[in-house]
Amino acid sequence: MRFPSALKRELPQWVGDGLLEQSQADAIAARYGLGDMREGTAGLLLPAIYIVGACLVGGGAISFVAAHWDSIAIGVRIGLLLAVMLGCEISGFILWKVRGTREKLGQALVVLGTVVFGANIFLIAQMYHLHGPPHNAFGVWTLGALVVAYATFSSPTMALACVTSFVWSTGWIETHPHDFFWYPIVLCAACVPFLLRRCAIVFTGVAFAVGAALSVCAGTDSGEQWAVFVTLIALGALYRGLGQWLGRDERTAHLAAPALRLGGLAVLLPAFMLSFYDGPGKDVVENLWLSTGWLWTALLGLVYVGAVIVWVAVLRRSSDESESPNRPLTMLAACVLVTVGIAAGHHVVLAVMANLALVGIAGGLLWDAVAVGQRREFWLGLGLLSLVLVSRFLEWDTHLMVKSAVFVLCGIAVIVGGSRFEKHLKGRQL
Repeated sequence: MRFPSALKRELPQWVGDGLLEQSQADAIAARYGLGDMREGTAGLLLPAIYIVGACLVGGGAISFVAAHWDSIAIGVRIGLLLAVMLGCEISGFILWKVRGTREKLGQALVVLGTVVFGANIFLIAQMYHLHGPPHNAFGVWTLGALVVAYATFSSPTMALACVTSFVWSTGWIETHPHDFFWYPIVLCAACVPFLLRRCAIVFTGVAFAVGAALSVCAGTDSGEQWAVFVTLIALGALYRGLGQWLGRDERTAHLAAPALRLGGLAVLLPAFMLSFYDGPGKDVVENLWLSTGWLWTALLGLVYVGAVIVWVAVLRRSSDESESPNRPLTMLAACVLVTVGIAAGHHVVLAVMANLALVGIAGGLLWDAVAVGQRREFWLGLGLLSLVLVSRFLEWDTHLMVKSAVFVLCGIAVIVGGSRFEKHLKGRQL
């Protein structure tokens, strides 16, 4: 947040001092999205404060009612619950849409009203001793959140609907393991108006809900662990490629970071879990067949097709559009390595491939950090490499003196590598 804020303050002064032409300043502002900063990262602080504060106030009100729960009649309880919910929604709508004086606070109150609506569902079910599958309550919560999101066009409320719909889908998938094709399609269709306006929080919610639901579907429909890992790897490849592609356009650059982070998590988590010799990899490779269903492979095929399309688009761009292509290529190579390791059918091969994937990702981060001069990538890569080395020596049954020597050498390598990198950065600045 510091860099774009400082740049936005300095640009007018640079133009006034004659260091830049106005057209150059406009080009720089467009490149870094300075015109949309209030709606981007910097604009998230105040809504976050309001949402946290509103949730704390709502929690206090619910706790007050709970403290006097037994002494309050059921009708009064329902009236209080509805009053709190409607009070939040109406006051938020007035502040946000009608008066426009406290837009951020109004949005926070609208979200809080939707959260209270979900709490009311469970409280009313408890009061009337209603029984049924717990995920059905999240389905009702999702419908209410969708109504509020469309009525107010609230992006955080729509993101909340994505999360609650995913929780509902896990219960639905468990009871209907072979009837899940429509959920990702319906969720994406419901979020189209928000996605057309390039809402980052809704894009993140959709990507998380769809990806997590596909992984749950794969494991439930196939009845095997390997299907979950293969699906996660495929989603990681798709999201990483989508993030690289979205980052090319200034209008969608703010959507690249969520896609890259979700994709990196979808690749790193299974790769690290499968990197252990006696870890989940043994169970994965011992059951390389479909014990129950196969319908999930259709959606997995669509994920693979999408990943191929976006990666072809990314790799075809000219070299001057990317400062360093190593990290995207190493992430793509890691996806291929882990997939090949699973298909090999031997847990030793799988562990080797997973470790090579992790080391390759760390190497790509370090290479890019040195080439471009980015501290965050350097320390992420160095931390990942250290984690892999430490995990392997903790896993292997070696002498304590060997482990001691390895830890000492890793510590020295971190100190030396960090100091040399900082020296390299200073040399670049001179």
